[in-house]
Amino acid sequence: METPATLERSTKRRCLFCSSFAGSAEHVFANWFNGAFPQTSVGEITVTLDSVDTSGLEAHRQYSTSEVAALTTKEVCHECNTGWMSRLEGSVSNWLKPMMLGGRAMLDQHQLLVVASWATKTAMVLDACSGTERNYSYEQRSFLRQNNYPPSGICVRAAQYEGSEGPLTYFFAKVLRNDGVTNIGLHTLHIGTLVLQVCTYLPTWANPYTFHILPPISDYDISVYPPTENWTWPRTGTKTLDDARLAKYARCLWDLGLVR
Repeated sequence: METPATLERSTKRRCLFCSSFAGSAEHVFANWFNGAFPQTSVGEITVTLDSVDTSGLEAHRQYSTSEVAALTTKEVCHECNTGWMSRLEGSVSNWLKPMMLGGRAMLDQHQLLVVASWATKTAMVLDACSGTERNYSYEQRSFLRQNNYPPSGICVRAAQYEGSEGPLTYFFAKVLRNDGVTNIGLHTLHIGTLVLQVCTYLPTWANPYTFHILPPISDYDISVYPPTENWTWPRTGTKTLDDARLAKYARCLWDLGLVR
């Protein structure tokens, strides 16, 4: 089993989100996660990073850690790390914590944009440092930094989870649409009882109307981005993911051309 240090790269590459040089030690998941899961802060826990591509090739990686927020990367610069990324973490923590621990939440459209921006930022960082091929361009990452909402061609969903996995699992899947040409990247963050899935249409076109070709909302999830009015968590009528359904949901093993 690998250790969290595996993700730490001393690099002279450019920051993922701007033109500055990278090298700042960024926590993939912020320190406030450790306070959110005090029962896992002592002793050894396991964080899982999984991926599967359009050919069905899978990769399974696990990290042994003493706390949830142990994974770090040096793919970002100091200015981004301590600037807009830090402000984003500070804004989102009060809304995510109850949802991660099985509580209830009512979010307005601005708060949904913040949650969607956080999920997209986290997916972009994991995309760059978890060993899979990169699926986000510099232009997309820069757009998020400058505008504080996801770029075109991305939607974010939320689902509720009850099972034995945890407290943190990250899945990446690139799934071919039934037209045989295009595919969808699915970055799924399982955090406690909350599952956030960032769906990206690939190749991404600069077209604000690409949402209609992304997977439709299922019986298990609700839209976070695009934001909706009167958003409550958990949403009445949605089903809960167990261990088997979480794996299926994350890898989207159903045909994306059909209703999920």
